[in-house]
Amino acid sequence: MRVVYVDTLFLFNFAVNRLLLEGTRQVLRSTAKRRRLTLGALLGAAYAVWCVVQPHAFLHSVPMRLAAGALMVMVAFGKGSRAHVVKCCLAFFCLSAGVGGAVFGLYYLLGNGSDFALLNGIAYLDLPLGTFLLFFLLALPACLFGYRLFTVGEGVTQRRLQVTLTAAGKTLSATALLDTGCFLREPLSGRPAIVVQRSLLFDFPVDRDRPPPGTLWLPFATIGSKGLLPAVRGQRLSWQQGDKTVVHTDFYVALTEAPLCPDGSFQILLPHTLAAGGDTHQKKEVSQPCP
Repeated sequence: MRVVYVDTLFLFNFAVNRLLLEGTRQVLRSTAKRRRLTLGALLGAAYAVWCVVQPHAFLHSVPMRLAAGALMVMVAFGKGSRAHVVKCCLAFFCLSAGVGGAVFGLYYLLGNGSDFALLNGIAYLDLPLGTFLLFFLLALPACLFGYRLFTVGEGVTQRRLQVTLTAAGKTLSATALLDTGCFLREPLSGRPAIVVQRSLLFDFPVDRDRPPPGTLWLPFATIGSKGLLPAVRGQRLSWQQGDKTVVHTDFYVALTEAPLCPDGSFQILLPHTLAAGGDTHQKKEVSQPCP
């Protein structure tokens, strides 16, 4: 008969939940506070202990598990709109399935599985407290590195570019994020629209009643919000791609009041489709005449 230690059960499930919620935050590029993720992980660990201490069939049924997971995600990332909740839950459950399967397979491949058990479907790893804390301290930075490795970089989901933008009578250079999740377009013409922090182009807020000449309003929807963004026509957008210069001249510039990135690492958001289009110009080497 296996002896189950409640503190070990709680700590193990808390650590796994916390790592998975952090991975979900990285995949979704969410700005959720880490203390909310910790609170959600604590809730999930408490549910795991409850299922083992009170082994009623209803508690560990599939609907109850899904409800508990959804509640944990909502605590971690906020309730928001239905689309926001569904997206966060799908990311969390998919990541849980992938990571859980990999860990389960590696554990039984490299070990004998004697100290690992599923109690009413709840994972339990019987390790000393010191060993477990050391595992968590090592696993957290390793998992964060892995999440960033697979969610950031060229050809994956996002990358940063130094771009030159001409719009509203100004030409400026800024850092842009090329993002697969951005599909903003002008609905009638279908022209793509980039999102720019308003302060880069205008020194004053864009008033809905008295907008600058040529301003139109683009509908947008993000996780947890939707509305209209003021937009103006852009004249030129360019950046270096290898030995070529990518140039766009047929696009809109949507303006946002809020910073696009809390740490200010980029100020422009580009639809990923712009990387495939646009004109390209090869760099020309200028030969110097022989003296």
